[in-house]
Amino acid sequence: MKISIEKGLKNLEEYLASRGFELVSEDSVADAYIYADTPLSQIPAKNFSPIASLASDPILLVNSKGKTNEEIEMILTQKSYNKIF
Repeated sequence: MKISIEKGLKNLEEYLASRGFELVSEDSVADAYIYADTPLSQIPAKNFSPIASLASDPILLVNSKGKTNEEIEMILTQKSYNKIF
């Protein structure tokens, strides 16, 4: 899973890298985008590749506000905020 992180979330970036996640630049196509202060309308367009939007797995947008690094790791691992069932 390729993960792009909003600039300014250095602590989270270092944590995820130490946990073995593949991090890509904010302007790269990614499977997940983690943000805190960026309005959804301003998320870099490359994160929404037409190929990615047609894939079976949609792009996971994770708002990091109020979440610990461990909670974000769990969201990325489960590819979901909450279990549906």
